[in-house]
Amino acid sequence: MVILIKMKMKISLVVLLTALINLNSFGQEKYVKPDYLETYFSWGAIVYSAPTLLLSDAKLLAPNSKILQGDLSSFTRSFGFAGFGNQIGYSTHNPINTSAIGGAVFEAQLGNYNFRKAKDRKRSPQLRVGFGYGSTQSVGGFWSNTSTAPSDTFVSSGGKKIFTDSVFYESVNVSYSSSQARVMADILFHTNPDRRFSIYVGIGFQLGATFNNQTQVYYAASSYITSGKDQNLEVISRGETTSKNEWNNNKGGWLIGAYVPLGVSYRLGKTTNVLNQTSVFMEFKPGITAMAIPELQTYLLPFVQSNYGVRVRF
Repeated sequence: MVILIKMKMKISLVVLLTALINLNSFGQEKYVKPDYLETYFSWGAIVYSAPTLLLSDAKLLAPNSKILQGDLSSFTRSFGFAGFGNQIGYSTHNPINTSAIGGAVFEAQLGNYNFRKAKDRKRSPQLRVGFGYGSTQSVGGFWSNTSTAPSDTFVSSGGKKIFTDSVFYESVNVSYSSSQARVMADILFHTNPDRRFSIYVGIGFQLGATFNNQTQVYYAASSYITSGKDQNLEVISRGETTSKNEWNNNKGGWLIGAYVPLGVSYRLGKTTNVLNQTSVFMEFKPGITAMAIPELQTYLLPFVQSNYGVRVRF
């Protein structure tokens, strides 16, 4: 008799719990969690804050360079490197390199929103992964030398003597460039992904390899005649300009870095599905990259990247 009563009490308890669970499930709102996918296609530029190479570093990057094997003991090293050298009113121009340390980049990425509830739509983070390619300069050096000697004396119509100097100017520009293939992963926080205008910020990481690595050594020399600096009348006679260009192939390397993506996005329209799902965006990425150059060392390079592109939701 006692056993039968206990069994009945257990059955009643199970029935009660089942009823409470069903009642609770009936009272809850069924919610289907939406997934939004977006593609990002962008192009832009990246600029590195590069170190200035020593002459010994340049020789390691280009060991077969006849230019660097010459006598450069009288050359002065400049901070940074550039394709323009200015000396006493005359400039030599390197047609390949410029003073900008960097290059062009292209990126393709896929972003995913995974909302838990409708109210979380505004603050749900977006995971974005993708691939990037670029052809950039990263390190280099610039050296120059100027030698001056008395040249001639002219007499003006007023009888004033003008003394001129013969100037010989030389410059050597070394730049290390590479192609870069990178994989990236970002976490982005948008103000509201459904609004026509949105702003986002996040954090990103990248890992990649460098290939087609080359070192360019560019030599330019020019001679001209100029008057002294302390004279009111200036006489300049430009002479011949010569140049030499050498390329040296280098080993491939790797890179790893982190950055902060900052972006502004604008949806094109509301009238059609195509315009409603397509946005244009502008994005800046300040960050730092560790880049391995096998012939030298691993450099920490601060950089700023700017991208402009199209963002499509589907």
